[in-house]
Amino acid sequence: MRPLLGVDRRDLEEWLRARGHCWREDHTNREERYLRNRIRSRLVPVLDTSFGGWARGMLAGARKAAVDEQFISSFPLPEWTISPSGCSCSATDFFALHPALRIRFLYRGIALLNRGRRIPYALVEKMTSVPENGKSGTLVTGSGLVFARRESLFFLESDIVQKRKSGYLVYIASCGEYELPFGTLRVSGEPGSVYLDGQTGPFPLPLIVRSRMGGDWMQTADGGKKSVKKIMNDWSVRECDREVLPVIECGGSIRAVYGTPLGYPRWYVHQQESNG
Repeated sequence: MRPLLGVDRRDLEEWLRARGHCWREDHTNREERYLRNRIRSRLVPVLDTSFGGWARGMLAGARKAAVDEQFISSFPLPEWTISPSGCSCSATDFFALHPALRIRFLYRGIALLNRGRRIPYALVEKMTSVPENGKSGTLVTGSGLVFARRESLFFLESDIVQKRKSGYLVYIASCGEYELPFGTLRVSGEPGSVYLDGQTGPFPLPLIVRSRMGGDWMQTADGGKKSVKKIMNDWSVRECDREVLPVIECGGSIRAVYGTPLGYPRWYVHQQESNG
């Protein structure tokens, strides 16, 4: 229960001060390693200053979206057939659904797999748009999931590599899109200066994208060392994400811990300097 969720923070603080009350605040509320806190501390003040009434507009849009969601949720969905390896459904039933219903149907299937972490919407979107007359085989992979077709059935399963927690290692020698356990990684730029998803870099090619290993460490801004394990602890990385969160290696040394695809910060070393 959050009875004060709809009360503006400033109004609440003013009320407390007027009555001489003290309060305690969770220290993580101001830590900008969390996206929600960066939005609150950086973006919201700009919106308040430049776009008066934006919050009311957002809330009105949310109410409209809630009504749409109620309507869409009123449509019946087929049932997934559960098996030891995952779940399956009829391809005919799947393609009979509107894309909006396919998305909800897929999320139900993912929930049945007891996934412990967020699945990127881009991955689900790829599943909804597979060709109706496609061949059998693996259609979409990423974030520890496999979406495959076998004859007249679709299968949604956990990636066997993730089940065994054996890790992964991918050697990247050219730009392109790579389907990895944490999702799609886009490598772009020139051979001597490439970027990950257009935002982290530059890195020289070739580079290695892999899961963590025992003894991994990175350089700090003051020239010291910090273990990858400690970095993940500082970011409060969930245990289920630690096996897939990508480590970027170039020339035999770790240049980045790339938490962005899983909703975490990133620690990047540019030559001998760190901006993590």
